[in-house]
Amino acid sequence: MRKLLFFALFIPIKCYAPVLSYEINHDEFLSILWGVVMVESAGDMKAYNPAENAVGLLQVRQCVIDDINYYYGTNYKLEEMYNPLKAITVFKRYLKIYGNDVRIWNGGPQGHKKTATIKYKNKVNKYKRNIVEINIS
Repeated sequence: MRKLLFFALFIPIKCYAPVLSYEINHDEFLSILWGVVMVESAGDMKAYNPAENAVGLLQVRQCVIDDINYYYGTNYKLEEMYNPLKAITVFKRYLKIYGNDVRIWNGGPQGHKKTATIKYKNKVNKYKRNIVEINIS
């Protein structure tokens, strides 16, 4: 049921989400997004990790919110990250700031340099391939 609910949310995002300005196409971004959602929360919009104080589909943490608010002059709150559209906006903006390597989401701005984040990227890629296979139009 969770996956069905997320899929119902995912389709409108595919239709209306803007393409990012760095070099990644829209479908590739959506594929990465799906992979990260499945690894972080298995599609549970109410997910909460008390050990990291991470919330929502993408398990957004306060340090990410702080970076986004500083860089973009926004005023996001951690509680708002239970809203999937806001969390996805934060995710896109974070990748836009630090680069499109998904390891950054797991390991911070220097995540792409950390060997500890390779397993994370492999997990995301496992789900990423699945969405590409079913996303044929």
